[in-house]
Amino acid sequence: MSMLFWNMDDYPIPAAGGGVEDGLGFIRNNIVEVGHRMGFHGFMEIWVYCSRTGVNNPSPLDMTCYLVHHALSVYGPYGPPDLVVIAKPVKELDRVLECLRLRGHPILLIDPTAITGGGSFFSVESLLGCTQFLTADQYLKDLSSSHLENDTSKILDFFEPIRPVKENRTGVFWDAEDFSFPPFSTPDEIFARIESALVERGLIYKLTIWVYLDDDKKGTCGGGKKEWASRIYFLPGGDKASRRIRMANDIYFWAKDDSENISFEGISILFSDQFKDDAEYSESSDMLQNLVACGTCRILSVSPMDIINKPEESPEWPGLLIDIGREWVSGAWLL
Repeated sequence: MSMLFWNMDDYPIPAAGGGVEDGLGFIRNNIVEVGHRMGFHGFMEIWVYCSRTGVNNPSPLDMTCYLVHHALSVYGPYGPPDLVVIAKPVKELDRVLECLRLRGHPILLIDPTAITGGGSFFSVESLLGCTQFLTADQYLKDLSSSHLENDTSKILDFFEPIRPVKENRTGVFWDAEDFSFPPFSTPDEIFARIESALVERGLIYKLTIWVYLDDDKKGTCGGGKKEWASRIYFLPGGDKASRRIRMANDIYFWAKDDSENISFEGISILFSDQFKDDAEYSESSDMLQNLVACGTCRILSVSPMDIINKPEESPEWPGLLIDIGREWVSGAWLL
């Protein structure tokens, strides 16, 4: 099975003499032919992203959220589905495609900017000339029960799948721009205080913490190198919107990496003010609700409260923050 993800805001359908539908049908057939020539056989499912379609259903703000969701939710008899992507290669898309490649997905990335001339814009030969084949990695097949050790000096940034562990897991995803840390605290001290608060509230399994920073602040802790023992990792997240998108994608990678372990129970705790129940945040919140609905993990969302979001003034940090700002995410299917 193959899945095509096409961002029509980046690359709209060229004008066709018989109308848009004829043009789309012609292009679809050519894309399927390109896939066959490069080894992508069988049925191809097409997902189109465009903010100017004029349909009632709102378009996602970022296609990577739905790319991650659908790619990781389908597993055919021959392994992960083949992916075909038509979109401009931007930072988060490049990262997501590499993460999916390392999880066993063969990928065709089509970049029509390399094509010149209107008449042959989406011809078979033109598409072949601007298609990059990303070979699937065999990393997942090498994971076994004998590879359960964690290297605490290694940065876990989701490029490689999270190795399976025997224990249930708690993953904390923390937006450091929304929730500041106590000043002058070391990473190990931050980890210990968060762990202690979660233990007191019965929310702890094997704990790992990911902290998302503005890109300008990358390396704030440890100069970009992990020189501490605790499982806390500082990642570049970009601006406000970019952090929301990356955090949602990473939670999905984290939850799905061990979902085949039938004994797995996971709690994801999300510290951010960017996952709200309104249109602006719909693509990320729907994605997380789907994880809950299918039983992959439980998700606790903690929103910042000005009155308690001052770690330098609160000896109970972050316990009081969790008590007042937390809310369990309810399950809902993402269509």
